[in-house]
Amino acid sequence: MKEQAKVLKKLEFSVRSETEAAYRFSFIYGVVPEGLSEFEIAISSLEPGETFTLVLEEIDPASFMDRLFPLFIKQTKLVELKQLARLEFTLEEMSEPATTEIVSAMAEIQKSRSCSGSCDCGCH
Repeated sequence: MKEQAKVLKKLEFSVRSETEAAYRFSFIYGVVPEGLSEFEIAISSLEPGETFTLVLEEIDPASFMDRLFPLFIKQTKLVELKQLARLEFTLEEMSEPATTEIVSAMAEIQKSRSCSGSCDCGCH
């Protein structure tokens, strides 16, 4: 699917590592007006059922996921990423979010930008 077709869609992933059980991670794709994160670009062609592997030894996940990283940590509770070699993100579902979900996603991202480092969001 083309990147434009995913904009403002709710993407729901199952996330697995080599040592952890599956976690759920969902977000609204392309909700930030400044553009897509490297993570969003990397998953832009995924269809439901397909998997993207993030090799943690090769990248800094906080930089790669950018504004999605605090949300990822909040939803999965995977704070010790340095102990993992990779994460597999399988796109489980793509759906139309409710307007309230879009507004909430925008507010959450704005809130994480003003974080002072004492919120346990994992971005510092």
